[in-house]
Amino acid sequence: MNNLTSKKTCTGCGVCAQICPQQAITLKPDKEGFLYPSVNESLCTHCNLCIQKCPCHKTTTTDHKNHYFGAHAKEPSLRLLGSSGGIFPLLARHVLQQGGVVYGACLMEDGSIAHKGIDKVEDLEQITRTKYVQSDLSNIWEPIRSFLHEGRMVLFCGTPCQTEGLRFYLGTAYSNLLLVDLVCYGVPSPGIWQRYITFLHKKYDSRPHMFYFRDKCNQDNGHTVRIQCTDKEYTYSVYKDLFLRSFFKSINLRPS
Repeated sequence: MNNLTSKKTCTGCGVCAQICPQQAITLKPDKEGFLYPSVNESLCTHCNLCIQKCPCHKTTTTDHKNHYFGAHAKEPSLRLLGSSGGIFPLLARHVLQQGGVVYGACLMEDGSIAHKGIDKVEDLEQITRTKYVQSDLSNIWEPIRSFLHEGRMVLFCGTPCQTEGLRFYLGTAYSNLLLVDLVCYGVPSPGIWQRYITFLHKKYDSRPHMFYFRDKCNQDNGHTVRIQCTDKEYTYSVYKDLFLRSFFKSINLRPS
């Protein structure tokens, strides 16, 4: 199991924990707050299914040619919903209008970042905009499989490691599944993020219930942080935010 838990390769996608038939694998945070698989040897039958499904142990190839396009949403309202050109909310709205389900990263009530599924256009804002924290996928695997089996359209947006993890978990191609990943610089620690939320709570004497990592309220192409607390809002440059500065300098990124 040492190969399974190597910090040089493990991306923390969580496929191993989800796929284990004996439920012998759980994800536990290390001292930096990153999740890694922990194996209960008393339950493990050494079937090696976790190794077989781990994207880090696979090299995938394709005969398809890559095609590259540059695009952005024409509607200003959709571009404001995104941190870049608004393509994700545009795709998501189309899937939702077809009766589908869309999964993306959401800032939860406790301040953590986790993937969440929505099926209403009015809930789209919950899962839009960049969130520079590795999100928790633990509650989305089986619901996605169920929706796909029902024939519903499913859109999943995440980092390349997360989308690849979902693909390996499912094990087969679905015509009603749309995977959307992003150019990933690296994923910051969820543990450091939680400690930062606690720091902001003390600083503003109010727990932030919304944190926009790259807000466009100042018409500066998303170079503003916007924090919403109970009765007050704070905005400042992304380059003045302690968490984002550590991200830009690669201080708080996952080793893999």
